Amino acid sequence: MKFHYTTGRPYLMITTLASMFLLAGCGDDQVSNASGIIKKGLQSPSSFVLISGKSVWSGKTNQGLPAHVVRIEYDAQNGFGATIRNCNMVAYWDKDADTILSLTPGAIQSCEVKGVMSEDQMIKMQIDNNFNR
Repeated sequence: MKFHYTTGRPYLMITTLASMFLLAGCGDDQVSNASGIIKKGLQSPSSFVLISGKSVWSGKTNQGLPAHVVRIEYDAQNGFGATIRNCNMVAYWDKDADTILSLTPGAIQSCEVKGVMSEDQMIKMQIDNNFNR
């Protein structure tokens, strides 16, 4: 599977390994894909441990491509080696059967928006920012 994302530079193509789909206890393709997107941005991807994952929205981009917003809670080591618990909302779409795309900034957002917006508002923001352009 090919995986594309941008960090403000030209598109970067990353070929993911089959292990992306072999996450412990994770059979859901959307959770596996979103976890793979998160792992690509970690300083220590091998320390990633999925705590929970849930597809919170599936639909289509304005170009008609399958699109998803997934909530991922995970543990991973930071740059100092300390394990930190994180939660992210990940927005991505399927370009074709072998390629998923994720745009940043905005495709990966912290779930921690208490007092600022509800989870439903966060999901709507992810949809509007990533799929309705």
